[in-house]
Amino acid sequence: MLGFMPGHPYLGDLPPPLRIPRRKTPRTSVPSGSIAIATSMCVIYPIVSPGGWHIIGRTPVRLFDPERAEPSLLAPGDEIRFSPISSAELAGLRDAAGRGAWSPEPEWIGGGV
Repeated sequence: MLGFMPGHPYLGDLPPPLRIPRRKTPRTSVPSGSIAIATSMCVIYPIVSPGGWHIIGRTPVRLFDPERAEPSLLAPGDEIRFSPISSAELAGLRDAAGRGAWSPEPEWIGGGV
């Protein structure tokens, strides 16, 4: 589901070992691209915003860009696969994406008719 703000995906159901309550004290500023979990859900923050979820990682992928033909990168029903990268790789990909030199390549995984 996309909601709360443009391009903000709600990803779930998390397996029981990853389910934790929201933070008692929300952060006033969560960086864009932050991957966070709370209760049975995972989210990715598309822009800097307040948030009360536990940050577990970051992505260099820009989820929302009002200049794109389709501003939201994701649509309901899309599947996401996370892959670990180093802090240096994250910085390099964010820089390249900001210059328009890199964008994620969607992968069609089959199914459907």
